[in-house]
Amino acid sequence: MSRVLVSLVFALAAVAALAQVPKIGDVPPPIKVGTWLGKDKSAAVQKGKVTVLEFWATWCSPCVAQFPHLNSLAAEAKDVTFVSITNEEEAKVRQFLTDKSLNTRVALDADGATFKAYGVRVIPYTVVIGPDGRIAATTTPDKITADALKLVAQGQDPKLYVEKNEPPDLNWDQRSGTAPELAVAQVILQPSTARSSIFRTQPNSGLIAGDGVNLQVLLMMAYGVEGNEMIWDMPPVTELFRVSVKAPNGSNEAAQKMLRTLLESTFKYKAEWVEELADVAVLRKADGPLKVKTSTDPNGIGFSRHGKIKGPKTTMANLAKLVGGYGYNVPAIDETGLTGFYDINLEWTADSVQGLQKALSDIGLSLSLEKRKIKKLKVSEPK
Repeated sequence: MSRVLVSLVFALAAVAALAQVPKIGDVPPPIKVGTWLGKDKSAAVQKGKVTVLEFWATWCSPCVAQFPHLNSLAAEAKDVTFVSITNEEEAKVRQFLTDKSLNTRVALDADGATFKAYGVRVIPYTVVIGPDGRIAATTTPDKITADALKLVAQGQDPKLYVEKNEPPDLNWDQRSGTAPELAVAQVILQPSTARSSIFRTQPNSGLIAGDGVNLQVLLMMAYGVEGNEMIWDMPPVTELFRVSVKAPNGSNEAAQKMLRTLLESTFKYKAEWVEELADVAVLRKADGPLKVKTSTDPNGIGFSRHGKIKGPKTTMANLAKLVGGYGYNVPAIDETGLTGFYDINLEWTADSVQGLQKALSDIGLSLSLEKRKIKKLKVSEPK
């Protein structure tokens, strides 16, 4: 999921350079690998064998969540070659894999040539190549089974879900002729076919936009909360949507209210605020000088994901929410006492709390986990 927060984008999936996506039945593009991790440096794709190419990244939580499944498949399907391909730096990948078990061959696509050749725009993304040297499936790792790989080895259709690898589009409304700048006010909700999600809420703009988002994310935008500030007491929601909201006079509060009104009339749920004692991440100024600059960026377009935050024009309150989520997946409180906007650049090994703590310490901040009474948004089925 990607989000703009004070014009700051944070991502749960990758969007890479657009390219023609190879289809089932095509001869796959060559794999251009800069570095192989491990001793096995033989050809990645060998005719007569089934090959599974897994495109991933250290910061991609859905990718890392599939490691146990891939390890299990690699142990069971010993005649299949599994290759996990990332376009990150070698040192970062090696450090990440010191405490994450991935029992496949790991290839580093340093210049992104293989990602581009395979048209990888969203990860995780899986390409299965049959023994005839042609693409047998384009899917996601969770859909791969040992039985499906046996069918591929026999030259049969594995009947796997075909992944279109379609990225989300924050400007979908402009491309469909419903650009918010053309309206005095609008609220539009449509089905989405995007594979990952992205959404944006900009301060003092009265604008909300999103694509590939489910009901839970829509409610996050409508109530101005993070996922870890919600108690979800509803069945899982699988439908994905795209949304565009414009409120008059640039009022974010009005935009949220407009979106809440639409959701209340479209879906059946009950939303209420409840107070509970919970773990929270507290961001404070550390001893010593603060090593961040006051922002003069007029736009503040940045991004963040697990392992990296590049946030021009960011408040400490917004930074607290990001690092609290990435570090501990809990609500966050800003107790730095610092107001205004700052240019934030942080980088650490994804999923490493110690790495995040050090990155914060390097700019004069600290993050601690404490118990506090806080309010959460509880969403449940109406009685």
